Amino acid sequence: MKMNEKGILPHSEMRFHQPSDFAYKALYHLIYSGTFYTNSDYNINRNNWNSFLFLYVEDGRIVVKFENKEYCATKGEFIFLNCYKPHIYYSEGYSTFKWVHFAGNASLTYFDQVFSKHGCVFSTIQNNLRMHMSQLLENAEKRQIDEELQSIIISKILYELNKIAFQQQEQMNAVVTKAISFIEANFSNDLTLEDISSHVNLSPYYFLRLFKKSTNITPIQYLIRQRLNHAKHLLHNTDYSIKNIAFNCGFHSETHFINSFKKANGLPPNRFRNITF
Repeated sequence: MKMNEKGILPHSEMRFHQPSDFAYKALYHLIYSGTFYTNSDYNINRNNWNSFLFLYVEDGRIVVKFENKEYCATKGEFIFLNCYKPHIYYSEGYSTFKWVHFAGNASLTYFDQVFSKHGCVFSTIQNNLRMHMSQLLENAEKRQIDEELQSIIISKILYELNKIAFQQQEQMNAVVTKAISFIEANFSNDLTLEDISSHVNLSPYYFLRLFKKSTNITPIQYLIRQRLNHAKHLLHNTDYSIKNIAFNCGFHSETHFINSFKKANGLPPNRFRNITF
């Protein structure tokens, strides 16, 4: 089917797919598929489209807005999107992409697991996403579609996405663990975000996002927490002065320490020291 809608250029194609009862009940199945050539007028803004989307960017740049976050997919990258929820995606300039809308009983479970770990944009380097996507569209072009083969290919794509998500999770855990060990060993020093990110060989901005995604707090918040925990230990197990404890734990001044401790614990250090546990 030839397309001539806003932002969709000539030579673009779209196909409709009506699954059999068996495919609808038991398999992953295609609903629409195609290849689009687009310009900057191409802009999709929906509340619901009753499907999931695979989109492979062959050229250009596709921006996605989903769950209050913005993502960008460029040449060679892959998008997996839950279109049952409000979503926006559009072309920045000229873009070419292959896409399929599909459904199936396990689609939501896969999406939620993958999205929680990775988001919705994936690199296709060193994986089979591009090959599987081509196979899926080649099968969709046939007059007699093999629905079980379609389902198998979609399963393979979901497997690849899940594998990428878990690999990133493992890499993220390794980086965060290394950063936490560095913080715990050096919390009494004058550490900055740049010091910590340099130790794990990442840019400060990327490291900050990664650390917060894994721990729900920033590296500096974790550093302050570590300093305050050590301060509690010293308050209850030594006779050090408040000032000595402050500098021992890496605070710049006694006042800074007292204010930070009171904000975190609801009482000043000297009152905490007198609590009987």
